[in-house]
Amino acid sequence: MTKEKAQKNPFDRHPMLEQLSQLWRNKIAIVGLVIITVFISTAIFAPLLSPHDPLEISLYDQIKPPVWHEKGTWKNILGTDDLGRDTLSRIIHGARVSLAVAMISVGLAFFFGVLLGSISGYYKGWIDSVIMRIMDIILAFPYLLLAIVVVAYLGPSLKNAMMAIGVTYIPRFARIVRGSVLEECEKDYVMAARSIGSNNWRIIFLAILPNCMGPLIVQTTLS
Repeated sequence: MTKEKAQKNPFDRHPMLEQLSQLWRNKIAIVGLVIITVFISTAIFAPLLSPHDPLEISLYDQIKPPVWHEKGTWKNILGTDDLGRDTLSRIIHGARVSLAVAMISVGLAFFFGVLLGSISGYYKGWIDSVIMRIMDIILAFPYLLLAIVVVAYLGPSLKNAMMAIGVTYIPRFARIVRGSVLEECEKDYVMAARSIGSNNWRIIFLAILPNCMGPLIVQTTLS
């Protein structure tokens, strides 16, 4: 019984409630979560939040100024475009396309960045050197230029554009995770987990990565 408790101890110290508590204490991460939540909610409830049809053309309401302007009205809070379409409604509905592009491209970068960064920081040595040199090569190119090259190779489409954006952001996540994993690997709970023969992947995903979520949430928001 004592042996069983000792084996579980490294992971019992980091339950989900403890991780949520640590996340709550990270004010920057909380701000990031709030921004993401507001953006996602706006995209999901766009038909309810938008005051007008974003595609409705009104030649009588062309190029109206925003409400704070002298000739602005509350009917079109942010004014209208050259076809009389409400700018605020178009921004709210445009959030859906932006959200789709952002979630897929950043999700791709998040997945591969976290995976590569975890492997690099945990195993160190030549594995770390190879992965980080690949990340350095990607970082050596301007993001826009690299994205254009990827799209030119794969072909012009929204799907390929999302993949191109995702590739350019992988090094950011990989470096953040690598730094956090290197720091966590020196802590007692990781050494205890290793000493009882816990699986490396179990240590990485159940013990180390939950403690790296704060910086990752911030980076995801910025991305």
